[in-house]
Amino acid sequence: MSPACAAAPLGVRPAACTALTLHAGVRSAPTLITQTKGSGVDGSDIGLHGGAQGSFSPSSYYHWQNGRMHNGLIVVSFALSHCPPALGGLAVVPASHKGNVAWPEGVSRNPATCPEHLREFVKQVSCKAGDAVLFTEATMHSTLPWTAEHQRRSILFRYSPANSAFGGGRHAFDSEFRVGDAWPEGWYDGLSDAQRAVLEPPYVVGLERPTLDDSGELTELGRELVEQNGWDGIGRNPRGAKPKL
Repeated sequence: MSPACAAAPLGVRPAACTALTLHAGVRSAPTLITQTKGSGVDGSDIGLHGGAQGSFSPSSYYHWQNGRMHNGLIVVSFALSHCPPALGGLAVVPASHKGNVAWPEGVSRNPATCPEHLREFVKQVSCKAGDAVLFTEATMHSTLPWTAEHQRRSILFRYSPANSAFGGGRHAFDSEFRVGDAWPEGWYDGLSDAQRAVLEPPYVVGLERPTLDDSGELTELGRELVEQNGWDGIGRNPRGAKPKL
């Protein structure tokens, strides 16, 4: 199982995570999204984005090397309500994460108003409450207008490389150059060390960062770091020097 999802903060370990690969050190950021009848996500319209549209995105790339795929950002969407076929919600352009050329100029960001010959490539993702949908953020995707009577609700867990952050947070260095906690202290209660590791603030693995193995548990080195330093001592510069900004 990929370490990207093996230590999900909710303790859910979808087997399909083996299809998507991040680096050994990963981070997670949860988001709740809602959609009511006639609206996009949280009342806004979200058009097609991702893929080869626009300039290169260092936060959501897709790369294939030595028989493995590598992604800058992976999304695991847990459905809290049913998303029936043809009623809106998440839509993707399959295989667009491999594209290197943008869609034709002038194509609307709204997949519902795309030219007919392109609209067929935009596929709505139907699922049931409790299902998990996994995709790389490099895939061109969108939110179709929601037409069902009930509210659509999903929790998104975004997984990024250890030195990257999708959203903002409390990521400051203290007087001893220790990376600050990314989440309120109470959020760590009851978490295993493996779960705590994916909630670490962004910094490179070389700064003594605990990482996970392919089973989703801390590596031997990660266990040693936690046992020797505790979580308050994790993330220090191994040479004791102030990071250069």
